[in-house]
Amino acid sequence: MRTGLLCIGVSYESAPVQLREKLQQIHSNDATRAQTDRLLAETVSCPGFVLLSTCNRTELYISLDSDLPEAGEEAARSQCVERVSAFLADHGGVSSRRFAEYMYRFDDEEAVNHLCRVACGLESMMVGETQILGQVTRAFERAREAGTVDSTLEIAAMRAIRAGKRARTETGISRNAASIGSAAVSEAKRRAGGFTDATVLLVGAGEMGYEAIEALRSSGAKRTVVASRTIERARSLCKGTDAEPTTIDRLDELLCDADIVVSGTGSDEPVITAEALRGCVDERDSGAAAVTAGEEQPANAGDRSEAEPPRTTAGEVATSDRRRPEIIILDIAVPRDVEPACGELDGVTLLDIDELGRLAQDGKADRDRELPKVEAIIAEELARFEREMRLAEVRPVLRDMRRHAERER
Repeated sequence: MRTGLLCIGVSYESAPVQLREKLQQIHSNDATRAQTDRLLAETVSCPGFVLLSTCNRTELYISLDSDLPEAGEEAARSQCVERVSAFLADHGGVSSRRFAEYMYRFDDEEAVNHLCRVACGLESMMVGETQILGQVTRAFERAREAGTVDSTLEIAAMRAIRAGKRARTETGISRNAASIGSAAVSEAKRRAGGFTDATVLLVGAGEMGYEAIEALRSSGAKRTVVASRTIERARSLCKGTDAEPTTIDRLDELLCDADIVVSGTGSDEPVITAEALRGCVDERDSGAAAVTAGEEQPANAGDRSEAEPPRTTAGEVATSDRRRPEIIILDIAVPRDVEPACGELDGVTLLDIDELGRLAQDGKADRDRELPKVEAIIAEELARFEREMRLAEVRPVLRDMRRHAERER
């Protein structure tokens, strides 16, 4: 069925995080959204469009002019793809040819099907995660406020959001589904061998911060510190937990005390730099060396003759070589919060959102068994979309017929 819909986008499956973080910036706040929407309106030149921009995907859903003949629509579609690709390539800092290698495209009902799959969490890095449904809903709400949602996009949104809600209430697709925030905490705990003696620093109080703090509630961490741009946001996140709220202004100091760092601020620029982290690593090593140097010597050390070198046991060798445990940093933000060079420092392990996605697949087999049920729901909602589109086509004709009949009375 020709619907006039078109989807153009990139995701974690098709494009590297370096490109995605640049594209995410074009819709990261109210000012950039307004500017981007204005530029897109000039670029698209179509009745409607909706931009869905998350950490893992940037997708543009476009409604073409439904009154065009088939040949005219194809020409308009090709021109639209070319213009939008150039727009996204430019903002992503890559050539149009390179962007074409990362881009995917869906037409007509395939575009609606893809939107439904996204809303249901089937296209998410963590299959079945619930955050994406809210992100889809908010993307269409913002587009309505901007006046860029036409009737076709409205029907598509209705069916996709309905599919997403049904998938989570009628199937087990979201049962035990890991979020990026909870996956980061689980991976940090695995790598650290537990949190009993660890100080955990959570940087950022956004949605992923809430997911991470929920996972930290039962983690057994010795100390948890939450740093946000405002103390109010940090306190809000810490409510009901033993975590300590503070502001991001103290970040350099906090990094020196932290064993595990989970960062997801939504900042356009890195908040943790290699230079700042290098200073923390040096300070930690200096502190560990001072502790070692001050340890009590064996009781008979003063009885040895000058000619006899001190004996060193295997345990003492380990003690004299002892360093503070490495800092484990999990960057769950897009754009990235942590400069990639931080991962090259001695004593630092850095994992970004793509690496976490590959590592955190607990419960995937159980969720995979739910896929046929979700796909059946999507098929039902697609059938409803098609019926509603046909009704939308005949409604003007029926209205005109009714008006004509009334005039003939």
